[in-house]
Amino acid sequence: VPYITELIGRYLTRDLRVFSIAAFFVFGVVLFVIFRFFAILLGTFVACVNASCITLTLAHFLNVPIGPLTANLSTMVFVFTLSPIVFLTFAWRRIAKEKQEGGWDTVREAVKVTLLPSFWSMTTELTGFASLFFVPATPMRHLGIAGAIGGVVPFFLAYGLYPWFLQWARAPKQDSKLYARINSGLSSFFSKKHGAIVAGL
Repeated sequence: VPYITELIGRYLTRDLRVFSIAAFFVFGVVLFVIFRFFAILLGTFVACVNASCITLTLAHFLNVPIGPLTANLSTMVFVFTLSPIVFLTFAWRRIAKEKQEGGWDTVREAVKVTLLPSFWSMTTELTGFASLFFVPATPMRHLGIAGAIGGVVPFFLAYGLYPWFLQWARAPKQDSKLYARINSGLSSFFSKKHGAIVAGL
C-alpha cells in the first residue's frame, strides 16, 4: 500500500504539472485572441490562482490532508473559478458593444446579469460535495469538505476580485476573425435540430 500510494502521488504530481502549464497557455491564448486585453488575461489568472491558494489554505486549517482524492483540488478550483469568469466576461463584452463603452457601470450591469445563475451553479457544486460528508470512507469525506470550500471560494473571487480587472478593459470595436468564425459555426450548429446526437446522449 505505501508503494502504491507513493506511485499515485508521483503520477499525480507529474500530471498536475503538465495540466497546469497546458491550461495556463491554452486558456491564456484563447482568452487573449477572443478579448485582446491584457487586463482580462491578468485578472483571470490572478483570480484563479488566488482561489486555489485560499482553498488549499482553508483546507489546511480544517485539517483536511492532501491525499489521492484531494490531490487535484487546486486544478478543480482553477476550473470552478474560470467558469463564472467566462460567463461574466462574455456578458460584459455584449453589454459593452451595445453601449459602446466600458468602465465600472458596464461591469456592474454584467455582474447583475450573471450573478444569480452563477450563484445557483455554485450552490449545485456545494450540494454535490456536501453529500460526501455522509460517506463512511474518510478520503471521500475529505474530498467533500475540500470540494465544498472549493465550490464557494471561486464564486467570491470571480465576483469580488475579477471585476476590478475587467473595468480596465474596453470592448473591441471589431470581432477578431477567430471569434467571428467560432461564433458563426456555433450559431449555425445550434440553429438546427440534432436528433441523432440527442438519441446518442
